[in-house]
Order: sequence, then structure tokens, then C-alpha cells
Amino acid sequence: MYHFQTFKKKVYFKDVAPIFNAKCVNCHSGGKALIEFKNYESIYGRRAMIKYVIENKLMPPWSLSEYTGPWKNNPSLNSKEKEIILKWIDEGLPYKNRNIKLFHHQKTETIKNPDHVIKLDKPVKIPATGFIPYKRLISFPSFSEDKYLKEVEYVIMPQVIHHILVSTLDKVWLPELKNYQSQNWHDKEQMIAGWAPGADNLTKQDQNIGIKIPKSSAFVVRIHYEPIGQKLIDTKSLIKFKFYSNPPKHVLFNDNTTDKKLNIPPFQNNYKSEVHYKLKKDILLKGMGTHMHLRGKSSSILIQDLEGNETEIFNLNPYIFNFQRSFHFKKALRVPKGYTLICRNYFDNSAENPANPDPSKNVKKGFYTEDEMSECFFNFLIPNF
Repeated sequence: MYHFQTFKKKVYFKDVAPIFNAKCVNCHSGGKALIEFKNYESIYGRRAMIKYVIENKLMPPWSLSEYTGPWKNNPSLNSKEKEIILKWIDEGLPYKNRNIKLFHHQKTETIKNPDHVIKLDKPVKIPATGFIPYKRLISFPSFSEDKYLKEVEYVIMPQVIHHILVSTLDKVWLPELKNYQSQNWHDKEQMIAGWAPGADNLTKQDQNIGIKIPKSSAFVVRIHYEPIGQKLIDTKSLIKFKFYSNPPKHVLFNDNTTDKKLNIPPFQNNYKSEVHYKLKKDILLKGMGTHMHLRGKSSSILIQDLEGNETEIFNLNPYIFNFQRSFHFKKALRVPKGYTLICRNYFDNSAENPANPDPSKNVKKGFYTEDEMSECFFNFLIPNF
């Protein structure tokens, strides 16, 4: 319980609204979450729930351990913000002027003049139930020179999308893309961007950091749709790209680990998956993240030195399937050549996991939500000279 010693005066909604706009509205608007903050009434009716999730540190969701980091993109409430909101709720949610618009929803489109756009080639029918094959799009930008990606924006239906992956692939390999799930295709691509629930619709690189797009590249997009109990049609989803006008000082390189032999026994409540990523040169580690499905429980990323000593740099507990995002250090971490990044993901395949579709099932790696994945992904910085 918080004790309100700082704020002696009455707290009004005008004091609370900036906090909601900064920390809550981005997810709780535009169909991204089941609960939307549209007006004062949408807050008032959920006041007990809001108090509960704030006091129990459930919202905004941030389950990284405090001994890791510090992290640049932490959306959680600080002690002052918690005190303001909880005092306001305890005082009965006073609101002086109801004619003042206090919510400022994030715009769905912010890249006004994109350098490249990838659109759906035809409408996508989303059934109420069942499996939907991955939607694959291939786009051919007309580059005469290498480009460096600065911003990506996803104008999508977030409520029915499990994730989006954007890769580049040298055009010489395109004839092999007969089967979008083939390992040959996956091994030859370079991941450049992606979206999952909880992530921002607009991704901006830090100043003087870009992702290299070779002039010989084609873009490959995979969209994983997920039924939500009603028939829908996606006709408008698109992805916008903005490039630097001049090459940046640093190149951001994305890579990942994946447990290809993942095999979770039935009724196991703490199954461990471990994959190693050995560094072939000195790197600056800018950020990282993890990806699992409904049985995902927690994740740990460690650095192992040449003597075998391990240091944990990332501890995500619990893993939240509907809040998947990248986590960025405030200052990139230097990791020497020969060191190993260890990805340890834990799974709950027991009946105690309320999200588990079938605890009696032996679960292996698969593309769909009822299957599982065990991945960690990394963002590396490389000097561009």
C-alpha cells in the first residue's frame, strides 16, 4: 500500500491524464487491447481493477528483474506516478471539467512520406476458428545503392495478428522460395524488423543507428494471423519504411537463437530449453528479447566467459505472451569475441497453466500458437566505416 505524503492537495483527472497518455493509452487504444481508455467513464468504471493492477505491479507490464539493465524502454510507473493515480482513485476520481479532452491516442500513421511501402496483394479472410496459413509477401524495392533503415511503421489489425516478421533476402535466392516454411529460405534471410503484441506500431532507431538494406535485396514479410472467434477480412494492412538520407555511424544487426529440437513432455511445469550463441567477434549488445507461445513461463539470458563463468543480464519472469517486445539497454553492453550468449527459456505444460490448450500433449517446435517456439533475439551494434 502506498502512503500519500507528497501530494497534500486534491488530485484531479488533469493530473492523472498525462500519466495515462504516456504509460497506458498506447496499448489501451486502437483495438490493441480488450480494454480501451477512451474517456473518463472508461476509467471510472474500472477504478477497482486499475487500483489492483497498479498496487500489484501488473500494469503497465514489465517483468524484467530489477538487478538487470538499466533499461531504456521501461514503461512501468515510478513511485510518484503510482502515488498520483492511487490517491486520485481513493479520493473518488474527481474531475473538474468534463469538456476538456484529456486523452491523446497515438496516431495510427506517423510516417507521412515513406520511402517504401509493402501492402497486401489481396484481402485476407480470417475465419472465426482454425488455422490460418502464414501470409507471405515479397516486395522488390528499386534501389541503386545500399540503404539504411531508420523507421518502420505497422498499419495493421493488431487484434488478429500473432506476429509479423520482416526480412531481407538477396534476389538470387528467390527461385528457391517455393515453400515459405523451408529451412533453406529461413537460413538465407536477414531479419530486419518485426511486430508482436505489446510492441509499438512505430519503430524508430536511435540517432545515427540504422539497419543495412543491400541494394540487391528483396523484402520478405510473414504475417501470422490468429482467429478471435469472429470472421474478419483484412484489406488495409501495410508496412511503411523510412531510410536515412546519409549512411549512419552504426549499423544495427539482428540475430537470434532457436531451439530446433524443442520437445516439451506432457504435464511438465518447468521444462528448460537452452541454446548457445558464440560470438565470432567483439560486439556491442544493444538489446534483446525472447519469443515463446502459450506455455512460455520465463526467460533468462546469460553471458558465459572463456572460463565458463556465467553472468545473467536478462531475467524475464513471468513471460507474458500478449506483451512481447524488445528490451534495450540505456548503454550498449560490450561483449568480447569468444564469449557465449546463453538463451534459457522455461515452459509450463501443466494443467496449472490456464493458457495451456492441452497439458497432455507432447509439444514440439511449430509455427502456430498451439505449438511452441523457444527463441532469443539480439540487437548488435557495428561501426559503419
